[in-house]
Amino acid sequence: MSEKNFWNYIRSTIPLKMYRVENRVSVGMPDIHFVKNGNAGWIELKWVADFDSNKKINIGLRQSQHIWLKDYKKSKGKCWILLKAHHTILLFDGAEDLTKSYKAQDLIMKATWVNEGDMNENKWTSLARCICSDF
Repeated sequence: MSEKNFWNYIRSTIPLKMYRVENRVSVGMPDIHFVKNGNAGWIELKWVADFDSNKKINIGLRQSQHIWLKDYKKSKGKCWILLKAHHTILLFDGAEDLTKSYKAQDLIMKATWVNEGDMNENKWTSLARCICSDF
């Protein structure tokens, strides 16, 4: 799987209206804009192939992305980092600094929402609720 394939996977499964944004003008701007029932915000997608609990993992969040998300969150906007890591999906608060490398267990502890294993309709709905919440 790649980040593009992750997008193709989630856009038909998460019950949100989502728009993929390719922006070369605003440095650090997230990949996805979402809206549902008046709740709107941004999601930065990340994907890593290896989620070995014994190794440190860098999810590829650039400093410019972290700054954008942190500034947006400070302005009371909803923003998230959604990570697909092997058979695990993790959702992080957008202000979380994930620019460094972490062990898998540390990433799980930092996450707002985690699913290890297969997803089903109820789990996708749970994720959508979390994304739209006022965390």
